[in-house]
Amino acid sequence: MNYNLVELFSYSIAIAAMISLVRFRRTDRAYLPFFLLMWTGLLNELINTIIISRGFSNAVNTNIYTLIEVALILWFFYNFRIFRHRNLSFGILLLLILSTWIAENFVFSSIRSFSSYFIVFSYFMIVLLSITMINKVQAAERKGLLKNSKFIICTGFILFFTYALLVEIFWIYGLNASKSFRLEVYRIMAYVNLVVNIIYAIAVLWMPRKQESLLLS
Repeated sequence: MNYNLVELFSYSIAIAAMISLVRFRRTDRAYLPFFLLMWTGLLNELINTIIISRGFSNAVNTNIYTLIEVALILWFFYNFRIFRHRNLSFGILLLLILSTWIAENFVFSSIRSFSSYFIVFSYFMIVLLSITMINKVQAAERKGLLKNSKFIICTGFILFFTYALLVEIFWIYGLNASKSFRLEVYRIMAYVNLVVNIIYAIAVLWMPRKQESLLLS
């Protein structure tokens, strides 16, 4: 696949980011972490483009962004009361995430290398939390799921992070030896990224206004 097309697909996150900017004042603040996720994602793409265009590795930037990404998603789930013991569970999980990130990037490996094990652990956790959220939303709202932002966002999470998780597992176990295999993996990833970014944009469009939004209990 053409590199410029891959870049274009990556920047499709700007659609959701721009819509979130317009709707920010009218949308429930529980969605703030998701809005920040869209904008940090867009910023990360810009930084990656600059770094790669100058011939450098984007490993450091990617490792830092991944930590921020996971923290924002945990905050999103926290706002919608997905954790059984809300404050304690959130605090422990956040501490575990940070400890795992520090251990891989500064103890067992280097921040200049991609932190695959942290990605596998954190992305697997995000998929599980997304499934839990979807089940909770389905139990509370039998109809109109396709217009429910929480349901749409978590569907996007499951699609993107499941595929990204599988890619990292391929890399860990050395299944990326074939050049044609690597190209095919990245080609599929580009399309997954595009589809998920469109899903996120739809989710932002369907987000309820402040007075209409009720957190799940």
